Amino acid sequence: MSATRGDIHSKDISAVVQGAVGKETEKCLASVRKELPDAEIVLSTWKGCDVANLDFDKLVQNEDPGDLGWHFYGGNHISPVNYNRQLVSTKSGIEKASRKFVLKIRSDFFLENTDFLSFYEKYSKQAPEFSFFAHKVLIPSVYTRMFFSGSAYPCPFCFSDFLFFGLKDDISDYFSSGQLQKDEMFGWNFKHPDRKPDRLEMGRYMPEQFLAVDWAKRHNLEFEFGDCSDWSFELLELSNKLLLNNFIVFERITLILLNSL
Repeated sequence: MSATRGDIHSKDISAVVQGAVGKETEKCLASVRKELPDAEIVLSTWKGCDVANLDFDKLVQNEDPGDLGWHFYGGNHISPVNYNRQLVSTKSGIEKASRKFVLKIRSDFFLENTDFLSFYEKYSKQAPEFSFFAHKVLIPSVYTRMFFSGSAYPCPFCFSDFLFFGLKDDISDYFSSGQLQKDEMFGWNFKHPDRKPDRLEMGRYMPEQFLAVDWAKRHNLEFEFGDCSDWSFELLELSNKLLLNNFIVFERITLILLNSL
């Protein structure tokens, strides 16, 4: 029997599980199958990954573009910048999706419930001049932020890229950039030390900002955002308008569990 919330049935959803196959992937796929039993599951990963005994409906095996070689440091946390990997695996996964709605989820997340479907239908009001989606897209609160965690400086255009739920066409549009980032974009800190408020943040932008800024400019929104230390009142106001008119922010603890956080 198809899981239903309001007018949305799991049979209308393609779950695009993107990223490397690791120890959490089997659990991720099982949780999607449990919570959305009639959804189409598209696993979009890398050539050479072991997908034996994994539960999915469609498989996409991409050439791995690699990480960007730079790392973000926060306390003792070190992680590669996987912006290009996310872009490649998400785009190709969505291309294989055949349902009206897409749930984009990382392969190291798992679903705890489907409460988010009720929130998706509840908040739909949009101002036309700042709305680029046919319907608001749901994203988690983690890394959707007004301020950079652990510091006091603002963080415009930082909309979480961990998980998305919405119309396939809307999410496809958000990830439709054909431009992979280059290593030098993440060496910005060394070339412009006077522009960086946080010496631990090495990129010109946060990865989430790359996505949001590219998307907004593809919709002919004209603004200058030099790097992630740019936080004029006008930019913050624009960022808020884009967030409020295009996204529904859902509290992550009731939606997903990420073991690495």
